[in-house]
Amino acid sequence: MVWGHLRPGRWEDYEKYYRENVFPLNDTIDGLLERSILRGIDGEDEAISVSLWNTEEDLHWYETSNLRKQFADDIQTNYATSWSYITGEYWVRTFRVVNVTKY
Repeated sequence: MVWGHLRPGRWEDYEKYYRENVFPLNDTIDGLLERSILRGIDGEDEAISVSLWNTEEDLHWYETSNLRKQFADDIQTNYATSWSYITGEYWVRTFRVVNVTKY
């Protein structure tokens, strides 16, 4: 999961980047089961990217891949600046799915 605070008015650019560059490659990435982007309701400049992986090994491969690095470098300009050593404000967290319920 990647959370980010976007620069004001950058949601359309953020979503367009995912539609044109990230989502088309989903089927080519081993172990990637699903990827979604979420827009904040209370704060429209908040964005979350959630991906589900078949195994932790698949996730680890992706996290250390040149593809992931390229995505991060490209999308970076959409994030709001908060620290001098980071171009934009965001964080990455990894969670293990322990229970799934379908409705």
